Amino acid sequence: MRKLSFLTLSVALCSCVSQRVVDDAGFHHEGYDYFVRAEGGSILPTEWMLDNYYLLSTRDKYVEKSIPSYRVTYHLDRNGDGRPDVKKEEPLYDLRFVHLNHNGVIWLRTYPMATYEHTRELRVLMRSYVENIAGTGVEAVWLSDDEMSVGKERTFASRILDCQDGTVARQKAYACTIEIGDTDQVRFDPSHVLKRARVILIRTPFGYDPLEPIRTKDSRSFGVLMMAGYSNYPSDYESGLVDFAAMLQRIAIAAQSGVQFEAPAPQAPTTRAPDATPRAVAPPVSPPPAPAVPDGAGAQPAEDETAPPP
Repeated sequence: MRKLSFLTLSVALCSCVSQRVVDDAGFHHEGYDYFVRAEGGSILPTEWMLDNYYLLSTRDKYVEKSIPSYRVTYHLDRNGDGRPDVKKEEPLYDLRFVHLNHNGVIWLRTYPMATYEHTRELRVLMRSYVENIAGTGVEAVWLSDDEMSVGKERTFASRILDCQDGTVARQKAYACTIEIGDTDQVRFDPSHVLKRARVILIRTPFGYDPLEPIRTKDSRSFGVLMMAGYSNYPSDYESGLVDFAAMLQRIAIAAQSGVQFEAPAPQAPTTRAPDATPRAVAPPVSPPPAPAVPDGAGAQPAEDETAPPP
């Protein structure tokens, strides 16, 4: 089992009472003070199907799915001795939508983090997230210091295209556009891109206490990170991006809403590109009328400009 800086991903069924409510007004998390407002009775247009809930026709209400792929168990260290001493099962997603016509997925998640992880810069957490896509895929990654157990054989390669600092619902946020490829496919075709994703990490004012039903931030609680994400095939990526952006605008944390991001900053490529400007070299000098110099003598070895940076 691989040791990663992420919480354990394990799954089991749960009979606990949900603190998440979906209705015509939108999504409301009763444990955290946040809300996603619906428009016209739905959070996203009708082409998007709410995937992590099903409609219980006998009661005309939405119920969270409880099959293993929608559940997660957190292994938490409350006393700081380095050993997880509390296990708590929760839904993997707050919201997950799939598009009915293309392969788009939009998700929203909240999860607890170790105290020192929660204070790290969001750009550092994003880098860790991207590195760990290799073992899980783009949706099921999160951050802490325990082990991650993943029941997937497929592995992925990922790279960051651009990133932005900003805010979501007046909370500090960091957004990146990521490309994901299947490792086996990339081996045969380096230009292969399976998915393109927009992932946003949002620092929240919430606290998570696995022993308390209502989460309030205090010295005993774990910090909570929010992740909003959208992924799709590159050919359909732009068509779903506008709906994802609209959903972000309707997220309210502590009654505050709104989204602002700076201009995206391009990220350094994973492989070194050829220099844009040729290096200055001395002008050629005509050889003196001396004995001929053997071929190759004095020639400098060429630098491999396609080699990865150190």
